[in-house]
Amino acid sequence: MRKIDCEVCTARVAGSVCELPLDTLADLRRAGTITLYRPNQILFGEGNPGDGEEAIFRLTLEPQTIEPRAILAAGGLENIEMGMARLAFLYGKQVREYLHRLEVAGLDRTPHVTIPLELPTAVLAA
Repeated sequence: MRKIDCEVCTARVAGSVCELPLDTLADLRRAGTITLYRPNQILFGEGNPGDGEEAIFRLTLEPQTIEPRAILAAGGLENIEMGMARLAFLYGKQVREYLHRLEVAGLDRTPHVTIPLELPTAVLAA
């Protein structure tokens, strides 16, 4: 494993973080989540949780990503509350499916999970 800055990463143009603003990248860097791994390298195991799951789920809670998705889910700005409710449903389902798939694979993360299991109320009120 080696650390690398996003600004110089050759995978950045094809990666999932290529569109993130530089201040968000700085947050990820402080969390220690920007790392290159070898193919088939174990990222976390029992007693050694990874930082990546929290960073990925945290990105879905950022106002600059959740508000436009709520507007799209509602079919317009006038129904944004309905859009937030739909996103809350999807977020909870995504987290439950993520944890279930890990459990099926023999990696039960439920006792150690640090991500919110439901969309936080503060996000819904934003």
